[in-house]
Amino acid sequence: MKIRNAETSDAPELAEMLFELRKHIHGIEGSVKPLEKYVRQKLKDERYKLLVVEKEKEIVATIGLTLKQGKIAILMDAYVKPEFRRQGITKMMEEEVYRLAKENGKNVIELDVMRSNQQGWDTWHTLDYQPFKLIMRKKIN
Repeated sequence: MKIRNAETSDAPELAEMLFELRKHIHGIEGSVKPLEKYVRQKLKDERYKLLVVEKEKEIVATIGLTLKQGKIAILMDAYVKPEFRRQGITKMMEEEVYRLAKENGKNVIELDVMRSNQQGWDTWHTLDYQPFKLIMRKKIN
């Protein structure tokens, strides 16, 4: 497996993967097209690093890292296709974004995990990420 920077030509496939991620986390349906536009915008943003993992020329995973001002980097949009999970791919991607964050002078990586995403909680906890803030919500009817 090989990790590399995402390219504009990857946008349609990455949009599909992000659509699956959002469907898994939020249970929402909709169109992939807005996500393709989102991916293309992110690829133009020099503060955002979008990586893909390839296995035999197939994109099997993706992860993004925003290098904000200051000492914090934000990890986002991490997704591994279901048939490639439990093979160490998330760990490989995390090690690369950790390296990028450190190389860019960051000393903290943050990420959001939905409370309902137990698989995400377990994965990130295994990679030494710890909860530090809880956001509470009340719906307005």
